[in-house]
Amino acid sequence: MLMKMKKKLQPNQPFKKPNFWGAEKPILIAHRGGDAAGVSKENTLAAFSAASKLGYEYGETDVVLSSDGKVVALHGSKNKLDSFFKKGRPSRPVIQRMSFQKILEHVSVGGEKVPLLEDILKAQPKMRFFIDPKTDEVVEPLAELLKRLRVLDRVCVNSFNYRRLQRLLKLLEPYKVTAAVIVGRGIRLTNKNLDMLKEGRAKNIDGVHLHHSHVSRAMVDLLHSHNIKVLIWTTNTPLAITNALKSGADGIISDDIRLLKEIAEPTN
Repeated sequence: MLMKMKKKLQPNQPFKKPNFWGAEKPILIAHRGGDAAGVSKENTLAAFSAASKLGYEYGETDVVLSSDGKVVALHGSKNKLDSFFKKGRPSRPVIQRMSFQKILEHVSVGGEKVPLLEDILKAQPKMRFFIDPKTDEVVEPLAELLKRLRVLDRVCVNSFNYRRLQRLLKLLEPYKVTAAVIVGRGIRLTNKNLDMLKEGRAKNIDGVHLHHSHVSRAMVDLLHSHNIKVLIWTTNTPLAITNALKSGADGIISDDIRLLKEIAEPTN
């Protein structure tokens, strides 16, 4: 009698995309951890700990790369011609020339140490994260880190830079991960990311971070027609939060996470 051989999973066999989105709508997202630990402590362990204590299940963070290959949770300023600090944020090009130890010695955020992304993910094992790679250099190390930690089911990778995002998704293959494009603020003659999303031309994209200046029910409905989740950023006033709620958005991103909770989840 011939024994039935178990079918082996081939390396190129598609993996099922995880269910990153929660059942509740809209989901509430602590932008860079929010301000519950202090307005100047963005992207720190203290910020995400305070958000978690307030009941937040979703956080958003940014990452850059240290010179010794560490994925650091830090937003920073993009202009290499800026002084080292601009509005309290170190220049990304300067940061990426520093080892992580040097960053710990010379940079602090609201008096807190700059954390590694790995430390945040491990400190908040029940929280889901939107992760924005701020530079091209951090993309490959970020992909390796997410695979090594096996956290692809609780992250959404997102970026203003569509090509950077597609490169990250390619590096994560054959694993599937949730991905979103960020659409910036203000009025422009053309907005390539938004046009691409409205026309259904974006590939492997599950969501969009839509700046609150673009919010309307018609816009949200149009993006929903392309099966794209809509997350509104950064809603820091009662009016912006209320408009996001009325628009039918799938998620709302805020720095003022107490205010967001009060309006979106009133107790009375």
